[in-house]
Formats: sequence, C-alpha cells, structure tokens
Amino acid sequence: MNRATPAPAKNSAMSWLVYGVAVLAYISAIWQRSSFGVAGFAATERFGVLATVLSMFVVVQLLTYALMQVPAGLLADRFGSRVVVGSGALVMAAGQLVLAHASSLAPAIAARVLIGMGDALTFTSVIRLLPFWFSAVRVPMLVQLTSMLGQAGQLISTIPFAAFLRSRGWTPAFTLLAVASLVAAVLAWAFIRNRPDGQRVHSAADGEFRFVETAVQVWRTPATRLGFFLHAVAGFPGLMFAMMWGYPYLEGGVGLTPTAISGLFMVYVVLGLGMGLLVGWLAPRHPLRLSNFPLAVAWTNVAALALLVAFGRPPMWVLVVWMVALSSTSAGSNVGIEVARAKIPENRMGTASGVVIMGAFLFGVTGMAVFGLALDVLGGYSPANFRVAWATQFVMFGLGFVGVYVSRRRVRRLNEAEGVVVPSWPDALAREWRRRGGRG
Repeated sequence: MNRATPAPAKNSAMSWLVYGVAVLAYISAIWQRSSFGVAGFAATERFGVLATVLSMFVVVQLLTYALMQVPAGLLADRFGSRVVVGSGALVMAAGQLVLAHASSLAPAIAARVLIGMGDALTFTSVIRLLPFWFSAVRVPMLVQLTSMLGQAGQLISTIPFAAFLRSRGWTPAFTLLAVASLVAAVLAWAFIRNRPDGQRVHSAADGEFRFVETAVQVWRTPATRLGFFLHAVAGFPGLMFAMMWGYPYLEGGVGLTPTAISGLFMVYVVLGLGMGLLVGWLAPRHPLRLSNFPLAVAWTNVAALALLVAFGRPPMWVLVVWMVALSSTSAGSNVGIEVARAKIPENRMGTASGVVIMGAFLFGVTGMAVFGLALDVLGGYSPANFRVAWATQFVMFGLGFVGVYVSRRRVRRLNEAEGVVVPSWPDALAREWRRRGGRG
C-alpha cells in the first residue's frame, strides 16, 4: 500500500531551504535595483545628461517598481511566489543586458523600466511565502530579517560592484549583473515552493480572480491605507539616500573619498541589520501599537535631516548621526506591512503588501525628482545647493504625517467599535517589565 508523502511541517528544514533561496533572489534584486546609485557620474559621461535627466533614470525605475506593486501582489496571489520570483529575475536580467550595451538615452530608460518591473515582482512574493512556511510568531521577525539580508545587495553595489565598474567599465559591470540575475531565476524555479502541502495557490473554488476589484477592496480597508502611509513616511528617506542622491552628495557635495563613503554606507547597512532585529523582536509584543515604530523612525529622520541642513558642509559626526537615523528606515517601513496584514485574509496578503510597499517608493521617486530639479535650478552640485535640495524632503514628511494620523484615527475608531482598546504606553511598558521578570 502506497503512503502519501507527508507535507513538510512549518519551521522545518524545507521551510528554511525555500526561504534561503527566496532571500538570495531578493539580495540579487536589491543589487540590480541599487547598482545605478553608484554609477551616477559614469552614466553622466556615457549618456551626456544633466542631474535632472540622470535622476530620471532612477525615478523611472522606481516609479515602475511602485506602480507594479499592486499587479505584483495580485500575480503572487494568483500564481504563487515561485513563478513570480523566477519571472522577475529573468526580466531584470534582460534589463541589465540592455543597459550594458545601451549608448543612448531611449534604450537605457527602457532597460530601467524592465529592471523596475522585475524588481517589483520579488519582495512581495518573498514575504508572501512566510505565513505558509513558518509559524505566526516568527513571521514579523522574518519579514525584518528578509529586508535586512536584502541590504547585502546594497552593500555589494556600494563596494565590490563600484570597484568593478571603475576598473572594468560600463558594459562588463552591467553584464555581470545580468548573469547574477539569471542565476537567481534558475535557483528560484528549482527550489522555491509556494506551500508545504503542495496545493494550488488559487483554485476554481475561489471564484474568478478580478484584479481591479480585488485591489480596490484591499485599498478600502483602513488598515491598508495606514500601512501605506507608514511605509511611505518611514521608508522614503532611506530610498532617496541609497538609490540616488546619497553617493553623489557625499562625493560631490561633501567631498569625501570613496573609502570614507564606503565606510558611511557600511554604518548605514550594518546598523540597519540591528534595527531590523530590534523592531522584529518588539513588534509581536506590541501588536496594538505597531504604528508607533515607523512614526518614531520618521520623526528621528526629521531631526537628523534638520541637523544635516544646518551645516553647509557637515562634519563627519553629523554624517554618522544621519546614517544612524537612515539605518532604521527599512525596519520602520516594514512594520506598515504588518499593520495591513493583520486585517487582510490570507488569499489577499500579496495584494495588501503590494499596496503598502507602493508608499515609500511613490514618495521616494517624487522626492528624487524634486531633488534633481532643485539642483539643476540652483546650478548643479555644490554644498549649498545640496543643502537646499535635501530640505525639500520636509514637504514629503509633512504629507506623510497627515496621511498617517488621519488613517490611524479611522483604524482606532474601528478597533474601538470591535471592543479592541489600545493600552496606554505606561500599561504597555509595565506589561513588558512583568514579562521580563521585573516584578518586585
């Protein structure tokens, strides 16, 4: 008598294998995404463009990424993470190969669109795997761990890839990126599985899958809107720094050496790992106060930005303080996903995550475009002009805070109607003290 092979349990070795391969695909996607941030001056020379046009390369890529988030979530809900992650890596490989051989503006921009599309298919699909393969108590920490590990891609761009680009040139460097993404696609197709039980992600019993209707329903959930604005206000400063204007500012506006810039990026990335662990540990302990974590990150970055623009050419200690603040942006913004996920059914998790992730990227691309425009209007790269350009971020912060506080009021009214009362901070801290064994 043949016995069916039992499905792998949650938190099993198979769970970690699937997760590990998915994270490798995400690290590759971050590398693909952030590679242009260290190629700013090389791109200016290759394509003969000004700062505004240069910023549009990244703006186009990230705007594509942002606009693709909802379709990416819908596709993940419909076809599963394996298909979507693998396909995304293939699309990015094609984009980098086009960019490697582009010598004019039109194909280069088309390449960035492809990279943005492929990148958009990755993170949402990776985190969608987690509730299927891991117990609920581990999911918040794993969301943060995924984001933290993904920053290895940023580190690869900043240090070895930047050095390879300087030594070998444009075409070999971006061809290398294409090969790396192709390898990620092969691994995703070979090892990622959508569910331990092997069931289809979407069956005929679920009814017809209406993309637009589903997206609208998810957006109408107040918790989704709150997650969107939390992700935006906490996450966009880190995107603007890492994806476009951080490296040019530190090099052309402050005058740092590549070694010093790499050191600051190292502070940004390494501290980001610690911030992710801290938030991932705290978030499950305070599920009714999740919005306070990204809000604390956002207000910290407002203070750090105010300190930065107070100096024409900031000293190193100010830059380090700024790195410390920016290092928390990824961890803080990811809490927005948890805010939405708590109120969304399992078969809509991908769509909700896609809506939330649009937040920081829509704010980020808008901020990048305004930043580049400010530099060109003021006359180019100089400490004084960069100072004004960074100050434009305060407008984006203001818009984000309005969205957060309006939507949070709505969510809390609904919670109260359901009998859910948010405890005061003294009560929450007292409970934490008791949990740590501090009675007496």
